Amino acid sequence: MKKWRLMFGLVVITALLSSCGFEIFNSEGIVFGIEPGNLGYSVSSSGEITVSTRELVLHTKSGAMGATIEGFRVYWFDENGDPLDLDNNISFSEGSLGIYVPAGLRCDDTDAEVGCTVNSPGVEFVRGPTIRERTVNLLPSGVVLAHINAGYPVGWYGEVELYGFNDVGAGFVSKRLRVTINPPS
Repeated sequence: MKKWRLMFGLVVITALLSSCGFEIFNSEGIVFGIEPGNLGYSVSSSGEITVSTRELVLHTKSGAMGATIEGFRVYWFDENGDPLDLDNNISFSEGSLGIYVPAGLRCDDTDAEVGCTVNSPGVEFVRGPTIRERTVNLLPSGVVLAHINAGYPVGWYGEVELYGFNDVGAGFVSKRLRVTINPPS
């Protein structure tokens, strides 16, 4: 009887929390950021444009599966939040990554064939190790030229999302990260 009450209580609590918008399980479990946290470029006195690369910083949440990040998409917007028309009504750019982000698990004894899993002896849920990809160019030339031709407006931004698959092969698309485009100084 006690087990039934416990199970019923867990079901009720889960239903109440999820109906309030509380997210118990995050499908991808990937946390990412960009350093520095904006996008930039420079224009030399001779008119040569140099786009600055950024460092992509990733880790998994505690207890999350590992994931392979296949690539990224950046959706581009002007200062009013209107999508940019880059080419033939396409308002985004994309690129390949191929980065593996390890699971948020630590085990006493890792199995040689399957590694550390939630069923491994002595498993602990921990934040996954930080992975840094140092040479990511998120700002394509089409956006830079549109920004220059518009007179270097302040407030243009991109929304970056990552996509890939987790350790069991399920695909995912991350939540979007907003990054601003800094006019050259």
